[in-house]
Amino acid sequence: MEALLQRRRDEGMIGVKSIGFAHTPVEQTQAAAAYQHLRAGHASSDDLAALQSYLRDQMWAACGRLGLVAVVHTGVWAGNYADSTTIRPTNVLPVALAHRDTRFDLFHAGTPWPADAGMVARATHNLWLNLCWSHLISPRQYAEALDLWLDYVPTSRVIGFGGDYWWNVENVYGALRQAQEAMTGVLARRVRQGDLTEARALQLAQRWLHDNARELYGLAGP
Repeated sequence: MEALLQRRRDEGMIGVKSIGFAHTPVEQTQAAAAYQHLRAGHASSDDLAALQSYLRDQMWAACGRLGLVAVVHTGVWAGNYADSTTIRPTNVLPVALAHRDTRFDLFHAGTPWPADAGMVARATHNLWLNLCWSHLISPRQYAEALDLWLDYVPTSRVIGFGGDYWWNVENVYGALRQAQEAMTGVLARRVRQGDLTEARALQLAQRWLHDNARELYGLAGP
């Protein structure tokens, strides 16, 4: 698995995405036994769960060694009949604490639990909060998340825009404008209240929409 990750990294891959299910650490001996059961064709559901947990742990550790970002989908699912409570952002806290040399990018602001996501980031030094997609789910909650995080999350660990719009550049532009408008409302209100200067508000927008993502993923360019 690590050889594959290294090869993909050398080809230009910058992150590995997983899903923020609750995670229970598994000892290597238990995982090895589960693997032997799988190879023999009689693995139980407990065997499969143990093997999956162990391999996911190894993947996160490998991401740290190889300089890859561990991306974790949290909060809302796409589609119907999905239980969002199974991937609450708080599930990621023990993982980030166990793998302190790995950088984690917590996707979708943990929607609908941005306060929980913020507390997870506050408790760690290796986890970023990514608002991708959340501005399309609810611009209001996107703004609420930013407003909350201004109070207790390092501003260097917030990414304010993103999404899977690769097939249509017009979608990128429209979604970006929506995120910018919601972000502007938060920052303008803080400036009016006297919490921020206009210069500081512009600096934060620059960090959230450009600098933080570039630094986290080691992206080249202006």
